[in-house]
Amino acid sequence: MTDKWTKFRRARENIANWPNVVLFTLPIIKKTKLYFRPVNYQHVVSVYRNPISISKDDGIISFGYEDKTIKFYFDGLDQLGNSGLLIKGAFFDKEYEKLDPTNEVVIDIGGNVGDTAIYFALEGARMVYMFEPYPYSCRIAAKNVALNNMLDKIQIINAACGGESKTITIDPNFRNDGASEIIQSTNGVQIKQYTLDDIIREFNITDYVLKIDCEGAEDQIIKNASDSALNMCKKFIMESTSPNREEIINRLKNLGFKISISDEHNVIVYAEK
Repeated sequence: MTDKWTKFRRARENIANWPNVVLFTLPIIKKTKLYFRPVNYQHVVSVYRNPISISKDDGIISFGYEDKTIKFYFDGLDQLGNSGLLIKGAFFDKEYEKLDPTNEVVIDIGGNVGDTAIYFALEGARMVYMFEPYPYSCRIAAKNVALNNMLDKIQIINAACGGESKTITIDPNFRNDGASEIIQSTNGVQIKQYTLDDIIREFNITDYVLKIDCEGAEDQIIKNASDSALNMCKKFIMESTSPNREEIINRLKNLGFKISISDEHNVIVYAEK
């Protein structure tokens, strides 16, 4: 009951015509259009000009973005809800608009279903290396990248990122809802955990922009990265609720980054040189 109520509450909070969501969960309709609630008045026109269309027939979410039709795959109502919120954040609420990726290599840590990787590619990134620990999310991301013809722009790496190099075991069927810390399993598939230095070495990266959204691992990633690895970063954005955030910020300031913190919950940290 609690889980159903949470989903209902999220729909009311994020969808202007939320009754359509309720109808879509029933056998009443197979297709509908939804309108996200704008996060602020600046996004009102964009939101209401670009509804998202959802269809049970092909399991596709589609919407317009910069004169293109963008498509995301969903394999059930839970994934529809997860992808819908991720799409809202990246494309409609403009959570990453401060991070200009034009002609840049992007390291996207915590890629989930490819929403931010696709956003960065659309905004002009030269290449996006997307890291996501959960195999299920990577499978959905691969379909989304293919649907949008971005196989040459986005490389999906099924791996975790953290403060040390190691191998961890993950449940291959665990469904990441976009707010999940890495949950290790006694049985499952083994995946690599990269440090930031590992990524730079293995993928021959010389300079890059960085996005981190990995539910608590951000402090270890930054804390254990070498000065050399961080100095190659031109700018980055991360979501951080870590109690060690000030320590991270002070280290970045000492390396010459200018820091700003934004969003209504005061958790989005943006840095650039």
